[in-house]
Amino acid sequence: MKFTTLRAAGPERITPDWWQDDPAWRSGTRDYWRIETCEGPRLWLFHTPMAPGWQIQGTFL
Repeated sequence: MKFTTLRAAGPERITPDWWQDDPAWRSGTRDYWRIETCEGPRLWLFHTPMAPGWQIQGTFL
């Protein structure tokens, strides 16, 4: 599915707790964006610099 970006807000960077020693939690940094598309859906996307690519976290009504 393809969308055209109308507006974008972000990034909001989320990083793992450096003091936690749980390898499962320390999966890396995520940059979150709120995207409004020309086609209508408003999306919550994240990008992970360690494994580049965009993922949809959720949608807004």
